[in-house]
Amino acid sequence: MCMPEPSELGSPERGYLIGIDVGTSFVKTVLLDLEGNELFVAGERNEIESIQPGWAEQDMMLLWEITKKTVRAVMSRSAIPPGAVIAVGITGQGDGTWLIGQDGEPVRRALIWLDGRTGEAVARWHADGTNHEVFEQTGTVLTPGHQSSQLYWLDKVEPESLAKAKAVLHAKDWIFFKFTRQVTTDESEASYTFFDIRNNRYSDRIFEILGLERWRHLIPPARPSCENVGELEGDVARETGLLPGTPVAAGPVDVAATAIGAGALYEGDGCSVIGTAGIHQIVMDEPLTEPPDVGYTLCYGPPGKWLRMLPTMTCTSNLEWFIRNFCGEDLREAKRLGVDLWDHMEQLAERVPVGSEGIIYHPYIDPAGERVPFVKPSARAQFSGLSAFHTRHHLLRAVYEGVALSALDCYSYMPKEINGIRLAGGGAKSKFWARMFADVTGKVTRTLVGTEFGAKGAAINAGVAVGAYRSFGDALERTVKVSREYHPAPERTERYRRIYEVYREMYRLMWGIWDR
Repeated sequence: MCMPEPSELGSPERGYLIGIDVGTSFVKTVLLDLEGNELFVAGERNEIESIQPGWAEQDMMLLWEITKKTVRAVMSRSAIPPGAVIAVGITGQGDGTWLIGQDGEPVRRALIWLDGRTGEAVARWHADGTNHEVFEQTGTVLTPGHQSSQLYWLDKVEPESLAKAKAVLHAKDWIFFKFTRQVTTDESEASYTFFDIRNNRYSDRIFEILGLERWRHLIPPARPSCENVGELEGDVARETGLLPGTPVAAGPVDVAATAIGAGALYEGDGCSVIGTAGIHQIVMDEPLTEPPDVGYTLCYGPPGKWLRMLPTMTCTSNLEWFIRNFCGEDLREAKRLGVDLWDHMEQLAERVPVGSEGIIYHPYIDPAGERVPFVKPSARAQFSGLSAFHTRHHLLRAVYEGVALSALDCYSYMPKEINGIRLAGGGAKSKFWARMFADVTGKVTRTLVGTEFGAKGAAINAGVAVGAYRSFGDALERTVKVSREYHPAPERTERYRRIYEVYREMYRLMWGIWDR
């Protein structure tokens, strides 16, 4: 996607930043100026392989080729000289297990965060107290997508893969390695897997608890995000159109990078990513982990800051699933009228009263179940309260509301009160949904100028790393602009509070039934 003409880019001496977001379904590369304006964006779809039900893997070399292609596209379309790019920042999907061998090549396909093959082991750890013991050090619950649980599976089922490995990386670390040949990770990604979160260092005890001591040597060193920097290799520079030696910074992980790109910096700032998953976060000045055995705690990119994060398994995919399977007539109507599909669907949902006239939807559509604010691999989506007078449009609104209620559910478990929410991700484009988030949570909700906040956050981190900004505060003041602000309507907030009480009581009653 090209926005300005090259002649509109201004003086190249001022410099530009590139941000790369190695996402689950798409890889996005963005060229930004130092004021944070997205000048050029290139994206390519990435494929998920599922050779068995509940498994989710990706081809590491395919991801690398896609990434190079998007960088080449941005450089070609912008027509800026390679030397005008002062730094490249990389972020990417979290969790998962990306093995490289002694030769630097992939050992096998990567297990990604959506993979559910470790569900039985994770359920056992939650039942026997293992999860609690790990949480006391990491501030993060064990889930099927976690690198630690996936290493456990590989140790039991594919030890030969681990025996061949030189290092266990995450998605962004793999791309950083290919750019710079450095084997590292950053603190944001390391912190919620094997870290003592209060002391910012790896904990050997966690490896002992999970029986993974013999693979400890595969875990790369962890650096602060703005210090995790290398130089672009010459061969890669030629393939991408960049200059050899260009500084490359890796980190933080995509959820944290998105919070940076959306401008969340101070204690109490909330940020929700309304994307494939629903990522709900609060910025903290200390690593608070209350309540216990819920969610993630991770080091943030800005020094002296932490994030408490509750990432649901699914978010917008609930809506996509419902529209794809039940709204064929509405899809045809939107096409006939020549109107935007999502605007059309929102208008239909908006005609239904708050509360969907008694229908409640629980958005646990992923085959791997749910991971926050409870961990239940057996959790499943459900509609409740159906009656003969309801239509598919009641169900449609209930799906929108169910996702928003899931966000409220997550924020209710935060150790501090949020002072407002910044929305990012594809769902943030919806004015209808943004207004609903404000009403459901009772908090002022803001959307921001721009679209690719993960890549933007990675670029900002790279800019801080090379001194283009004095600090993260300086960077966000220059680069983040509010697009719209939504204030909650008290009467709707009160209505949603009562609905939420039923929503929460209902899923708790379902826990045992899901297991059966």
